[in-house]
Amino acid sequence: MIIEKAQELGLALSESAEFCRMMEAKAAMDKNEPIQHMMRDYTQKREDIVGLMEGEEADKGEMMDLSRQLDEIQNALVTHPVFVEMMEAQQGFQALMQQVNRTIAACIGMEDPDLSEAQEGGCNGSCASCAGCKH
Repeated sequence: MIIEKAQELGLALSESAEFCRMMEAKAAMDKNEPIQHMMRDYTQKREDIVGLMEGEEADKGEMMDLSRQLDEIQNALVTHPVFVEMMEAQQGFQALMQQVNRTIAACIGMEDPDLSEAQEGGCNGSCASCAGCKH
């Protein structure tokens, strides 16, 4: 019976507006070649930095240049509307999952959902403006 209820919950979550939005945003991001190029470039530059750091004599100038390039790529990504939509959609689904988990915990006597939400300060999963919810 419990597994069947979990399956029902899983199906309901997969039909939720939050999940559908997240999947649509993911599909849009996956087919957006400029974003995919930026993400591959970002990953490669991070790997390059790690490689330089593992070397005997790291070229500080090259590392600084790669760090600057990483910052530029990151800034371009976080301002791209398709990427922004993906991040917001993920945060929305994470908030839904947190609410589901709090509700389940409250039902089995592990947590008071009103108390934990107050402690988290309405945490949405993003630590950008966090006041210390210990997320």
